[in-house]
Amino acid sequence: MADVQPLPAASPSPTKRPTSARPTTTTKRPSSALPRAPCTIHPTAVVANHAVLTGKHMISIAENAILQPYAKVDSTVCAVEIGRGVLVGEKAVIGVIAGGGGEGGRQEKVILERNVLVENGAVVQAVRVGEGTVVQSDARVGAGVVVGRVC
Repeated sequence: MADVQPLPAASPSPTKRPTSARPTTTTKRPSSALPRAPCTIHPTAVVANHAVLTGKHMISIAENAILQPYAKVDSTVCAVEIGRGVLVGEKAVIGVIAGGGGEGGRQEKVILERNVLVENGAVVQAVRVGEGTVVQSDARVGAGVVVGRVC
């Protein structure tokens, strides 16, 4: 029988890189990110990873509301309230766009009541969208508008 010899001691891992002698600099790059809005999101609401919530006023999202990918809620001009069971489609925009105020030039809030459906690509700047309303794809609902129930 052949003699069994012990294995040599393990050498350092060949994948480990030697440390660099260069000094590291910590320069901070300017951020291109939009400002984060203060939000209250109900635990049963679903907000997709790529949905955008931006602005300086409060955004509140009620139970069972769904924001699909690339939906944008903008509270730069006024607060936004998304009611129970609302579905906001892909690339839809909710909120008043800067420079587009209501009749008096000042709008306090955008409210989507219960079970409103905002389809893909629609823009809603209305003061109030009533319960059960469907805003179809690529539609525009201007600032200062009040849309009634089940439209």
